[in-house]
Amino acid sequence: MYRYYQCVLQPCRADGEKCTNERVDADALEAMLIGEILKAYSDSTLFERALLIALENVPDQLRTLQKEGEGIEVNVAKTEAALDRYFVAFEEGSLDSTAMMERTEKLKVRLEEFKAEKRRVAEEFAALGETNTSLVDLGRVFDQATHVVVKLRELP
Repeated sequence: MYRYYQCVLQPCRADGEKCTNERVDADALEAMLIGEILKAYSDSTLFERALLIALENVPDQLRTLQKEGEGIEVNVAKTEAALDRYFVAFEEGSLDSTAMMERTEKLKVRLEEFKAEKRRVAEEFAALGETNTSLVDLGRVFDQATHVVVKLRELP
């Protein structure tokens, strides 16, 4: 049985003309592709280096996000303390209601922005942790694929 690939436009193109592309022997094309895949997997150094670099960078990225989160926490605490000072000043009568409203509204907006940043950092931190796990899993898959390639090369 002869298997082949042909242009999707065969036997006719939309304009009624025949496609001039030749058919391709499926067995020959597939053998060539499998050979290229085996060759790519046989040279594992590129993949291994990329995986190692990715794994090495994760702890640094986690530390950076942790520091960013700590900075946001400091800003949240300062903003909440400022709000508390304004409320105390208002209760003591040293700050009129108009001034208090103006100042506290601005601080509340900043506080919400800080909290949104805090959520973003937490989400990135979690995603990076998942990426680290995925990279380790990917390394295991690569090890299995390498084993399969070795076995395929042993076939006649």
